[in-house]
Amino acid sequence: MTPKFNATVEKNRLVLENPQSFSMWLTNLVGKKVEVIVKKKKKKRSTGLPDELGNQNGYYWAVVLPISAKGLGYTIDEMHEIFIELYAPYTVKKFKDKFVNVKIRTSEMDTLQFKEFLETIQISMAEQNIIIPDPVKIEI
Repeated sequence: MTPKFNATVEKNRLVLENPQSFSMWLTNLVGKKVEVIVKKKKKKRSTGLPDELGNQNGYYWAVVLPISAKGLGYTIDEMHEIFIELYAPYTVKKFKDKFVNVKIRTSEMDTLQFKEFLETIQISMAEQNIIIPDPVKIEI
């Protein structure tokens, strides 16, 4: 098992949240070569649990997809794939000397990307007379 240690970067310096635990872990590695990886910490995506604040994922699967699927005559999974194809942001990847647009899946979207994705769907559905209630006005 490899533990993770949270830190903040301040003036080109790592300030550990729990330096004692980090120091204890290092005692196990004295004299050994190590690999250090520093990456920006992402906010955990919501899980869909009803008591979770900012539950974008739960709102999407419990409200947006069922209402849209019923209104348009698709299954929830079909509707999800259609929304990904039509409205998901994309990233550009190089493949065999060509650049390819690759859609970002909802599980890979950050909070802002997911918010914009949901708003786009809500507008699109309203244009087809399918009303998706705002997430703040309902309880999942």
